[in-house]
Amino acid sequence: MPKGLKRAGLAALIALALYSLLGFLILPGIALRIANQQLTQYAREPARLERLEFNPFSLELTVWGLRIGAPGKEQVAFERLYANLQADSLWTGALHLADVALDKPRTELHFRKDGSLNLANLFDLPPSQDKPQEPPASHSRCVSTALR
Repeated sequence: MPKGLKRAGLAALIALALYSLLGFLILPGIALRIANQQLTQYAREPARLERLEFNPFSLELTVWGLRIGAPGKEQVAFERLYANLQADSLWTGALHLADVALDKPRTELHFRKDGSLNLANLFDLPPSQDKPQEPPASHSRCVSTALR
């Protein structure tokens, strides 16, 4: 077997091993840590996500044990959320799900005296940072004056 072919095969095996390591172990751990940090930062109630699993070959994501609310009195919870992402989502920029399953969802919904829902106040969302866009006419005037 030629030396170059052996090196290419070895490089392919190393790339496959790194992709597997990244997808199965590293990425879910980082995503779980970030998700729990975001829940701690923005949730008004105690919130926790127990486990994330990701299969980088079939693009399947399983989220285990989301609980938002006091233990035993969760306002939103589920045991397992499964989503199967289709491969064309990677290059189209649109999310295409082949399958979604939610096991043992639980929610506690209450109307307050002011008419609002308890679920509407679960999170403190950061303020929007949308900048107002200038109308296109002002840009064309700037361009036309620069050309004169």
